Amino acid sequence: MGGAIFVLFLFSSMNFISIFFAVKTQKFSTNTNQIFVDGIFGLGATKAYALNDITGYYTGTYSAKGNTEIITYLTVQGKKIARLSNGCHKNYKELMAFIEGNLTNLGPVEITFISELKSTINPKYKLKS
Repeated sequence: MGGAIFVLFLFSSMNFISIFFAVKTQKFSTNTNQIFVDGIFGLGATKAYALNDITGYYTGTYSAKGNTEIITYLTVQGKKIARLSNGCHKNYKELMAFIEGNLTNLGPVEITFISELKSTINPKYKLKS
């Protein structure tokens, strides 16, 4: 029984880590009328989103281990399509300047470990304002 619980815990942990890193390690690029989002670690198919199709963005802060991270979610029709953060993206300031100049700010959101987990598993999860 104990072995089965350990295997279940190990599988759940590995699944969570892979999902969490899949969102945290997206690569972004832009041109004058589109945002391009690459998949896990910059691999996989690149998705292009026209600026007109993007509903807007939410911004919040997340604190852990003495560090505060600024996190921005891009959305299309209520579905989270991308997650940017100053801790994971070296060009965060440049991306945010582009986003702020071209997209609608949908307001601040409360970000916790649980909300990050829920929004990673379910892109339609509604973040709390």
